[in-house]
Amino acid sequence: MDIPKRISEIESQLMDRQLKIGPVLFSAGVDRSSWTRWKQGIVSPTVAKWNSVEEAVQQALRLA
Repeated sequence: MDIPKRISEIESQLMDRQLKIGPVLFSAGVDRSSWTRWKQGIVSPTVAKWNSVEEAVQQALRLA
């Protein structure tokens, strides 16, 4: 999976629904700095952490 590309997709989905990424990251237990490094391709998340992000995004989108 292309993590930086998926991050852009997630951010677009959230912006379309006027949601912010901060609460989603908090819910997933991810620091904003980690998100930024993933987005830049500097480091990659663990599978467990990425799954937490995906679950938090889906939950936010369902509740919007």
